[in-house]
Amino acid sequence: MICTSCGTVNAPEARFCKACGHHLYEQQNTGDGGILRKDMLAIAIYFAWDCLVMIVYLVMNKLIRNAYISNYRFIYTTISILSALALMVLFFALQHKILRALTALLLTLHVFSFFIDYL
Repeated sequence: MICTSCGTVNAPEARFCKACGHHLYEQQNTGDGGILRKDMLAIAIYFAWDCLVMIVYLVMNKLIRNAYISNYRFIYTTISILSALALMVLFFALQHKILRALTALLLTLHVFSFFIDYL
């Protein structure tokens, strides 16, 4: 693994650069010379998931206003809980760090509680 700070070649399993001590992130070579970090991929998936859930909420809001759905609070709560758990598992699987998983859970619950209160 090449250090992004000083350019020193390190062992693939190294967590810190042997020359400058810079933290080496888990990196994945994209083939075209660029580096795609796994945590950036997780953040992109997180925002895509949030956009998808917002669209579902907007569609459900239209259905509720037209009286097609009556037990909407149960549906909103279920979607919120399942989404939070799915994102927590996603972050845990990609990062192998419980702190990131808990952060994703808290952020997701905060976002969904805002939308439930707004609707």
